Amino acid sequence: MKRRALISALLFPVFASVAPQALASAPKEKKKGGGPSFTQLTPISVFIPRRDGRHSTMTIEMGLDVKDPKLAELVPAYIPRLRDAYVSRI
Repeated sequence: MKRRALISALLFPVFASVAPQALASAPKEKKKGGGPSFTQLTPISVFIPRRDGRHSTMTIEMGLDVKDPKLAELVPAYIPRLRDAYVSRI
């Protein structure tokens, strides 16, 4: 459990500084799939050290499919909070 907290604490500044730049430079009309109600989030990559000294990298791609148009307008405002929640759970 302490390892997860340490990894989250170390990676949060990296994601916090990269995410706004990635979101600002991402074209709005390009989507990976899902149609007009689908919002693609930028991939999250996490470095995972192992006990034996080796390491792994886990990359997660995700998106949100929101059918309600009013809620879909709010999704971009909540993306940083959602990314933080996902990263803190990894």
